[in-house]
Amino acid sequence: MGRDRELAALLRLVGPDGPQVAYVHGVAGAGKSALLRSFAARARARGAATVQLDGAEVEPTARGLRDALAAALPEAPTGDRDAVGRLAARGECVVLSIDAVERLRLLEDWLRRTFIPSLPQHVRVVLAGRERPDPTWAATYADLLIDLPLGNLPAAAVATLLPRLGVAPCDVSRVNRVARGHPLSLQLAASALAARPDLPLEQVATTAVVDQLAGLYVEGLDRPTRQALDAAALVRRPTRSLLRALLPDADADAAFARLEALPFTHLGSDGLVLHDAVREALDAALRAGDPERRRRLRTAAYRHLRSELRSAQAGDVWRATADMLHLIDNPLIRDGFFPPAEQRYAVEPAGERDRAAIAGIAERHEPDAGAELLAAWFGAAPECFRV
Repeated sequence: MGRDRELAALLRLVGPDGPQVAYVHGVAGAGKSALLRSFAARARARGAATVQLDGAEVEPTARGLRDALAAALPEAPTGDRDAVGRLAARGECVVLSIDAVERLRLLEDWLRRTFIPSLPQHVRVVLAGRERPDPTWAATYADLLIDLPLGNLPAAAVATLLPRLGVAPCDVSRVNRVARGHPLSLQLAASALAARPDLPLEQVATTAVVDQLAGLYVEGLDRPTRQALDAAALVRRPTRSLLRALLPDADADAAFARLEALPFTHLGSDGLVLHDAVREALDAALRAGDPERRRRLRTAAYRHLRSELRSAQAGDVWRATADMLHLIDNPLIRDGFFPPAEQRYAVEPAGERDRAAIAGIAERHEPDAGAELLAAWFGAAPECFRV
């Protein structure tokens, strides 16, 4: 709703001489995933074949992306295991969409310089993420790239949307004075008002709308749901088995069902998915308000996930690894895989120009023998280094 201009831009991809790549970007909760789903439906109506991947569920390696692509495609009658070939064979026009592409930051350079150029001309790619594309995307693709920022919804769309979410017409302007057309904020405000019509929305600061609306919404939840939500916000993908470990005195099946019914969750392929913006707000609130409970929950999660990792099958190794990485509090490690909305940095293969800087880092942090060994590795296998 309210995205006609953006849909028209994306539909240029399915034209015979259309651009090769579209990069949709906007803040958390702007509606990027909804836009991709709507575009895919319209592209199929025009005869295009569509394949959709969620970057949050893809191992951030070249092999991981090819495996995810292969899993998303139907089996080839000939048994062909080449994912790119099978993708190209889907039709005369094929659209590959990758949502949450910021989760594949470790692959960004490979996507831009290797994977997308390897695709046949009739395969078009849509990427969607929180951050605007690095300038190297425009330098690489020029007029073959659509740079599509996704802002808030216009007032006319809000006036149509909120009544469908159960907001009384007399409250539409009151809600939108706070939410300002931000789709997730509109949904949170509507859900909160449905349970508590007297909510003081006017007191919500526009600089922290999602955080404060999430807080208002959570305040109205019953105690079992709130306890389950606090636990779920600390892990990457809450599952029934994980909830049993985190909430030993609760009914894990009932807790999972309550979480699944919330307006900012949906069921993913490897567990329940909480919206990132809401998860971050809840985790920050628990860290500030009850750090001891947060520590206990994180310890229980670690012990459970460690035991699962030991017995993980080959296909589940990345999922289990990602679950463990999510628990790491060191931002330099954790944010490389799960970047926060406000932080921007790129990870790319090292080049010869980086040799001196890498040697300097090694000399500061390693003993002499270690620094010499790393220098030798750079000379022998520079492609293994990232900056």
